[in-house]
Amino acid sequence: LCRSGSAPVRSAIFEGTVFHRRSLPVRHEFTQRVALPLLDLDEVDEVCSYHPLWSSHRANAVQFRRADFYGPPQQPLAEAIRDLVEERTGARPEGSVRMLAHLRTWGWLFNPIACYWCWDAGDGAVQAFVADVTSTPWHGRHAYVLGDPGAERCVDKELHVSPFLSMDQRYRITAPVPDE
Repeated sequence: LCRSGSAPVRSAIFEGTVFHRRSLPVRHEFTQRVALPLLDLDEVDEVCSYHPLWSSHRANAVQFRRADFYGPPQQPLAEAIRDLVEERTGARPEGSVRMLAHLRTWGWLFNPIACYWCWDAGDGAVQAFVADVTSTPWHGRHAYVLGDPGAERCVDKELHVSPFLSMDQRYRITAPVPDE
């Protein structure tokens, strides 16, 4: 999408496949096709205004509801993510923050992870990646912050997300920068 007479919108819809495999205590795996919005958090209101069934300020078929995501609902989401990155890494990203996540659909939300890429002030490079994981049955949340988003990192499991897996686990996270 392009704004009339100006720069293109940085938000997009990404299509892909979620793949899950567990080998213990019982082998189980599945794949599921998904389409997720990648929203530049400075463009949420604009992007939601493009379609009559999307909204950022009222209930609708698809709704961006600030309270569904990280941080205090009265604080802009991009600022909450910048504050988190600064708290954990000591460096504050000043560029755009883009989020890949499920949005509330027909009033219902299942969003096990929201991914945030934080650009530097010139939008030239990604400074940090945040994986905000939620556990639906237990209403828990933990944000993993990586200062170098392109590198594979191993982090300790900090949140109970499955009745089948103990807390004594590590996650391997790789977060490539979204592109065309």
